[in-house]
Amino acid sequence: MNKRLTVFLVAIPGLMILGLVTRYCMPRAPTYQGKSAAAWFGEYARTMNTREETDRLNALRSFGPAVLPVLLKAMHARDSGPKRLALVVWPKLPAMVRSRLPSPIPAAQLRYRAYAVLAEMDPDSDEALRTLLNGLKDTSQAVRIQCARGLARVAQTSPEVDAALTAACSDPDPMVSAQALATLNCVGSNSAENRRLAQRVARTLPSVLSSYLPGIVSGELAWKSVRQLAKDLKRPNREYRYAATLALRERGLAAREALPVLIESLDDPYYLVQMGAVKTLGQLGSEAKAAAPALTRMLNQTTDEPLHRAILQALHCIEPISDPQVEKE
Repeated sequence: MNKRLTVFLVAIPGLMILGLVTRYCMPRAPTYQGKSAAAWFGEYARTMNTREETDRLNALRSFGPAVLPVLLKAMHARDSGPKRLALVVWPKLPAMVRSRLPSPIPAAQLRYRAYAVLAEMDPDSDEALRTLLNGLKDTSQAVRIQCARGLARVAQTSPEVDAALTAACSDPDPMVSAQALATLNCVGSNSAENRRLAQRVARTLPSVLSSYLPGIVSGELAWKSVRQLAKDLKRPNREYRYAATLALRERGLAAREALPVLIESLDDPYYLVQMGAVKTLGQLGSEAKAAAPALTRMLNQTTDEPLHRAILQALHCIEPISDPQVEKE
């Protein structure tokens, strides 16, 4: 009896210590507003309310790459026997019971929603990129569209991405073909070949789809740090680069961390990126003094009147001077 009691008294503290070590020393899964990525994804997959959907999507964006394992698991979801039974029984349950329990989600809905979230994330990891490339061959039209849209966010061009998107331009579904073509025009490495392909494909598309473009707006980048946005200024998609200049402008003086890359963006081949960089530098005021020589050189070279005015205004904000031409602007 005494031996058993001794073992018991030794085991209890040991278990308590093990529990404390597990709780405080083991790495925890990241959370946002107290919820895990899996919990946020479950809410996103269930909601049919547009505003709630946007809020939950923004929460998932905040996890960055940490949300990928959750998405990959959902992409391979299958409706087991108990799951199918739950889907049949759920609508017949009393409203009071349904209000207290999470509703079951069909595997097809989980799958589509997972691809929809992935299309909103940057496929900077090999696993995310591979998932999008494979998804272009999925049997679901909705999944193929999401994957073509998601590839507009790649970190760099590559022959593999070019080949996959070029093949998707011949997709029998016109919406998939249009999205693949628009993405290829944004991130493809062979612009001349892409233009020829665009001309051929556009003739086969309905007029409403022939000018379809993948949209990336600055609000979608609100979760990113200034350092991440600085890296986005080097992405192949010009629309993404432009959105990054707007997102940096929304950060106010915190954007000074991206000053070297903003100065480089003054030489961007895309007009809107140049304009966005000029206005962001102007907003930084005296914090952007290092940009003054590049802006002055740009001012002397440009023949575009709106860009000329924006540069003058930026220089005036950076180094206020009594220049009648600037004041008039």
